[in-house]
Amino acid sequence: MQSGQAVTIDILGSAEKLVRDVILQVLWVLAFIAFVVAAPALYFFFGLLCARSGSAALPMVYVFTSPLPVAVWTLFICRWRKIRRWQRAGKELGVMGSNWREAEGGWVVSILKSFGIMFLAGFSSFVAQMGAVGVWVHVMGRAAYFAPIYMTDKTPYDITAFWSLMPFVAFSPVIVVLISGWICRDKYAVL
Repeated sequence: MQSGQAVTIDILGSAEKLVRDVILQVLWVLAFIAFVVAAPALYFFFGLLCARSGSAALPMVYVFTSPLPVAVWTLFICRWRKIRRWQRAGKELGVMGSNWREAEGGWVVSILKSFGIMFLAGFSSFVAQMGAVGVWVHVMGRAAYFAPIYMTDKTPYDITAFWSLMPFVAFSPVIVVLISGWICRDKYAVL
């Protein structure tokens, strides 16, 4: 009789742990979505913190973490455009986009395209940022961060301007996708 109770308690404990883990995963996904949505503004203020930080660690965190939200934004914009174009043509999406996905080549091709878009956007963002830092070091002859001796020391204006513009460099793949869509808007217009 005791072993039956132990099994019942173990099953209930496992179910409780499963529910807790699912809730935790949902919270993680919601936090990630909130981070990606707020990333353009967050990286602007993070850039100003990098200008004032006094160490090379924060700028490196900036350069290595910003390609992730860039990749997600680029994927979202590219896929959103394709789906909207499909709908404007008067075609039915189907259940959870099944018609559109089949026209795109099926699940495997759609996922490979999405991975390619994300990889290309993230890599382009990283290369653009490293290029901007390299040009800055070459032109200015010093690093792209400021090490204050005293906390009251003012950050030089050129470093503040560099890190204020860095979000535009980091999010340049998103900007390119937006501008290319704006330029090509008449090409795909449905009459």
